[in-house]
Amino acid sequence: MAWPTESGSIVTPLRPERRGRRRRARSRLLGPPPGLDGRVRSPGSSPRPAAARADALRAKIAGTESPSLRVVGALAGVVPLLASGACGRGTARLRTDGESGVAFRAPGSDVYGPAAAVAADGTYLLEDGEDRDKYLRVAVHTDYLPEAAAEALVLLEDRYANHVGRDDVSAAEAEAGHVESWTVTLENVSASILTRVVAWIVETQDLQISDDGATWVRPTDEAHGLVLGSIAPGQTDVLHLRRSTPAGAPSSPNLLNRVAVAFDGL
Repeated sequence: MAWPTESGSIVTPLRPERRGRRRRARSRLLGPPPGLDGRVRSPGSSPRPAAARADALRAKIAGTESPSLRVVGALAGVVPLLASGACGRGTARLRTDGESGVAFRAPGSDVYGPAAAVAADGTYLLEDGEDRDKYLRVAVHTDYLPEAAAEALVLLEDRYANHVGRDDVSAAEAEAGHVESWTVTLENVSASILTRVVAWIVETQDLQISDDGATWVRPTDEAHGLVLGSIAPGQTDVLHLRRSTPAGAPSSPNLLNRVAVAFDGL
């Protein structure tokens, strides 16, 4: 990426599709600064194993999870924590039945996902009804939920100038040319191994990736992606990113690099 006054990024793991074996998962990372947001192709029935859910793989910088999208709006008693990059920009919806169920519908979707039973305060993953790669992770405070059925609009926007990201490129740095690198920690928060972790660049402004910080590549599809291997439960792997700003590059306020990370979950 080059010379942004603001920058943003997202990683999105994709959930496996319903098959009688492991499912391929995908992630999208909008870079720099990078953030993680997960997508995984998942089985069609509920409940789903943790590794088959979208947030089995999370991206962190310096121990802080990288947000994917900016979330504006929510139901009373529901605090959005992170929206998956798979949701994309647009207007999502949250609703409650006035009892103990809260459900999510992603932008462009016509179907609410299964309502999460929120009988107690806690963190919940709300999935879209058409694409479970699209989700909203929320904290719920049951005492403040509406007592009757209610619905709320939730605006999702590209996230720039992430607090976990790298700093902007100054005019002087852009004039001279500037190279900056950083690492994203990919953490398996599920109880199952994630295999065949692969990264590639979907869209770039002079971004490269590496598994060791020494050899840099710019793969543009999964078939030719950078293979990171497997990540055991509770373990991590590192994805290195390098942004190069060519000398004399013009200024631009908002630039996104998009990197995908795919994996197999159980």
